[in-house]
Formats: sequence, structure tokens, C-alpha cells
Amino acid sequence: MTHGNTSRAQSTKRLLLEIGFRNVSVPPTFEWSDIHEVELVAKGHLSPSLFTRMRMRKDTDYTGLRRYAALSMSQVQQLQAAANNQQALILIEDDLLPGDSVLQVRGRLSEILSHAPPDTDMVYLEYCFESCQDLLYNPAFPHLARAYFPSCSAAIYFTPQGARKAAHLTYPVWDVIDRMYPDLIHMGWLNAYVTTPPLFYQDQYFGSNFKRGRTYWNQELHEQTGNEKVFYHVPAFHTPVCWEVGSRDVIVSHQLRLLDLRQIGVVVPPHLKANFITVQGGGEGK
Repeated sequence: MTHGNTSRAQSTKRLLLEIGFRNVSVPPTFEWSDIHEVELVAKGHLSPSLFTRMRMRKDTDYTGLRRYAALSMSQVQQLQAAANNQQALILIEDDLLPGDSVLQVRGRLSEILSHAPPDTDMVYLEYCFESCQDLLYNPAFPHLARAYFPSCSAAIYFTPQGARKAAHLTYPVWDVIDRMYPDLIHMGWLNAYVTTPPLFYQDQYFGSNFKRGRTYWNQELHEQTGNEKVFYHVPAFHTPVCWEVGSRDVIVSHQLRLLDLRQIGVVVPPHLKANFITVQGGGEGK
């Protein structure tokens, strides 16, 4: 389990023990204050392009970038340890909610991990920003779908081979962990599956340690307006887990984000899309 906020970690640890996990640990993690860009690049832990990639997003300040780097290095460190010991690993962040009753989650999790496809490197137990229409299904594995480009990394299971491959492919750290995994999956370097539906969701109650928002970090705008408002990343405002409504449908996007504070998505079949947009826009459906 990653992150170290006491209340968050203890809450998630109690949940995992209730589900049936026995080996739950909160390993040492890198503190953002220990992230020194030049030094870690020189030692080969970080790619020289990492901070350049992160800065291009313009979604946080330098402290936020160091937090991203610390999280990525912490996850890669655990992947390396699992790879060295040829062990399976579940990396879980400390702000999870179960997507069903504990009994149901326990049963589905046991079935999924016991009967995962042979080529499995990783299974997303929680995810967001995935594309419904690009998921691939196999009736032999009814609770899984072949991932296309999943984001978020709050709960991921790695097989021993998956931990070994991911540890190799993410070191030195070349991007935020939430972007490295989907890129590697999309390029075919990692074989990933998502649970359908997700077993866990991020809990908006605890918020996030990452500061995001273009207003405060846009120096030009700050000089013009003096606006120093800080926007914090809140899981409630993530795009739903999986949907078939295009990102350009702004009204629908806004409505869906408010439907459920735990990222539970709404799938709208293509043939109903026009009607759904009309209804969400305040008109009469046809």
C-alpha cells in the first residue's frame, strides 16, 4: 500500500483486512522533499526528460511535480522488490472505497486473481479514463476485459512476470506513473486487464496530495489578474471509469461527473447517444 497519511492508511488497511488480505504493509515511500531533480537524474533514477514531460502539462507547481516524481519512484521501488523476489504484488493507494459489499468484493477478487488469463501482467482493480468501445472481452473471463488505455493507479495487481516487466520498463522513471502504465499498455509492452466493473473507487473524502489547476501556475495570467487561487485534484471530478460518450459532449461530461462521487461511470450505447444528449441538455428526448 502506498502513501503514508495515517488516517487514510489505517482506513484502507482495515478495509483490506476485512476483505481477507493478510499481508498488508505500508512500505517506506519517497518524500517529495527528498526529490532533487539534478541529483536523481545524475544517479540514473530519473530520466532527464521526466520533469520536461511533467512541465509540459502545466497542471501543478514545482512542489507538485516533485510529489508526482516521489509517487512514481515509490511504486517503481515496490515493483523492483517484487521482481527481485519473483512475487506477485498489489499496489494500493490509501484512499479506496469498495465498489460492492465486502463479501462480493472478496468473492470477485478471489475469482479474478485465481483465473486470470495466462498472459496477464497487470489487472486494474480501479481505473478511470478508459474507452469502453476499445475494451476486448472474452467469455472465458467474464469479470475482466483487455485494457486499452486505462488511467489512474489506485489499485493494481501485478503478476510476478508483470512486476518484472513493469519494473524494467518504468526505470529510470520517465513520466508520471499514471501515464507510464497506459502508454506501455497501449504500445503492447504490458498485457493489462480491467475488472468489469471496478472493484474499488477512490474516496473523495480524503482529497489528494497533488495540487492541480492552471490558474495559479500560469505566471502570465497571475501577473495580469493577481489570481492566486489553488485548485486541488479531487477524485470526484475524474472522468467516469468507462463510457461511450465523446469528450466533446461537454454538457453530458459535466452531468456525468456529478452523478456519482466515486467515479462510477455511465455507459451510453451509441444508438442512444443522441437521445441521451438531448435529455441531458434539457430538451425532450425522441
